[in-house]
Amino acid sequence: MLVMNNLNAKQHKAILSAIREGKKEGKILQQLEWFDVEKGNQGKLYELLSEEAAGAQFDQLDPNFIGLGYATKENLNDIIARGWMGDWKIDLERAAQYSKLRIHSMEDRGLYIDATIDTIEELDNGKKRVHFDSCNLCRHWHSNVKFDRNVFSYIN
Repeated sequence: MLVMNNLNAKQHKAILSAIREGKKEGKILQQLEWFDVEKGNQGKLYELLSEEAAGAQFDQLDPNFIGLGYATKENLNDIIARGWMGDWKIDLERAAQYSKLRIHSMEDRGLYIDATIDTIEELDNGKKRVHFDSCNLCRHWHSNVKFDRNVFSYIN
């Protein structure tokens, strides 16, 4: 599988800028060659970077993921240390159907937490708090995630 590790951060940013500026595919493929990306990987990498430049909807990043999704400006390491996320107005019955939680960072684009839901706590104010365990801090290849106005979603 092709990974973005073919490029360093500056190269990645330069290619994304070139795509967003509308440079021709041939010029970008030439730039990838200068960055020592193998010829067999250049087309696929160009395709992935073009998708990234265009942006992806939060709930469409991983077609295999089913669970609760949330976008936050909070530091993901703080969330992991705390072990819960929330104070949300969510449908408890509907949320209880899911076993997975994915929390995307709006600050450090491309980082997210994948976790297993442990319990959902109902608070006195009617909001819910989702406690999780066995979580992983992950990096997604797509750093240009578009978030809806409602940062919480049920992903089917």
